[in-house]
Amino acid sequence: MEETNTSQEEKVVTMAYDQTWNSLNPYSSTGVVGDTVCNQMFDNLVAVGAQGVLYPRLAESWEMSDDYMTITFHLNPDAKWQDGEPVTADDVVFTCKMITKAEITTSRRQFFQNIAGTDESGVETSTDSVEVEKIDDLTVSMNLKKAMSDTMFLKQASYFLFCRSIC
Repeated sequence: MEETNTSQEEKVVTMAYDQTWNSLNPYSSTGVVGDTVCNQMFDNLVAVGAQGVLYPRLAESWEMSDDYMTITFHLNPDAKWQDGEPVTADDVVFTCKMITKAEITTSRRQFFQNIAGTDESGVETSTDSVEVEKIDDLTVSMNLKKAMSDTMFLKQASYFLFCRSIC
């Protein structure tokens, strides 16, 4: 007999550390403890496994354009936030545009430096210059500054953690 839980019980995750972390913003975290906490709350488009093998996380699949200047991500339609709301292309665009703003304090902006519309440090070159675009609810494209293989870009993109666009 299969059991179903129909109650709306609150679920709590407790993590014990002998240190504190400086921020719940994954891009402001500056240490291993903060990374560990943030990695439990936010997810990546892709991850890098053993021997550098890339595998999907929020992105179910991706493809690089023939000129190696645009990468398109297809998000996993089953990806959900903690409250059950779906992860969307709007969340990816929001995160990329938020983190590249000069006024945001972060030690990780350089991970965005290969996206067109950013400078060498990953800061947007002008207002709304970051070339990340929603194609549909589950598809997003990123234009790059220079041609590069999807493997090269994705190993760097494995550090992209995504936030909700309603933040």
